[in-house]
Amino acid sequence: MLVYLNRGFILEQAICDFIDNYVQFFDTRVTLQHPFARIYMDNSMKAADHFPAIVVSTYNDNKPSDLPMRPQIQGIGLTKEDVDLIIKTTETVTINGKPKERKIPGYCKVIVPETIKILGEHFKNKKYIYGFVTRIYRCDKISIDIWAENIQLKNELYEQLRLFIAGHLRHLLTTEKYRVHDVKIDDDTIYGQRSGAYNDQFDVILSGANIAFDVNYAIEHIVLDTEIENPGKDLVMEVYKHVEV
Repeated sequence: MLVYLNRGFILEQAICDFIDNYVQFFDTRVTLQHPFARIYMDNSMKAADHFPAIVVSTYNDNKPSDLPMRPQIQGIGLTKEDVDLIIKTTETVTINGKPKERKIPGYCKVIVPETIKILGEHFKNKKYIYGFVTRIYRCDKISIDIWAENIQLKNELYEQLRLFIAGHLRHLLTTEKYRVHDVKIDDDTIYGQRSGAYNDQFDVILSGANIAFDVNYAIEHIVLDTEIENPGKDLVMEVYKHVEV
């Protein structure tokens, strides 16, 4: 029987979480949902209650220009420990001095209970499950909007974020929990607009800035076959033989 495990990655969620932790001392809202959209939909909301704000979004998803390779396919043999790591979606963090379980930002693993049941039965009698993984490289163009009533605060947020993106953010995205995604930020792609954007539609005058940059990363589509016990040299073809036409 075939089972599927996917290692997807919603990059903007991971970046939003890291930025939120980084700018805590500025008392700034960091969000994936633009405050303008919320205020448009609810006229009773006060604009001043939602700023300063940093909005993280993805405005393009494409093939990396410096990684023109096709998806890479290779056979794999996984242990129960390997599978447990792949399907893990939560982590323990400390908030206000207390441990709290939360979903790992950016992880996108939709695994149906039936799949987990099948894998559990398989590992009762066998050490490995075999199949293949398709590794795909993508490039997200990330946009970060900064909006504040105070121009000086907007400029300070811009500078802090520019340094964070070019510096520590790319190291955070290569830590253990995101290492499989092979994240790469090239500072040659970082560009921005510090000044010149304004908005006066919400009873306050907001000053805006923007930083944009490219992030290359990998995602994986895994196909496992419970029927393969003694794999040959070409695991991919062995799996395909068991696919019902």
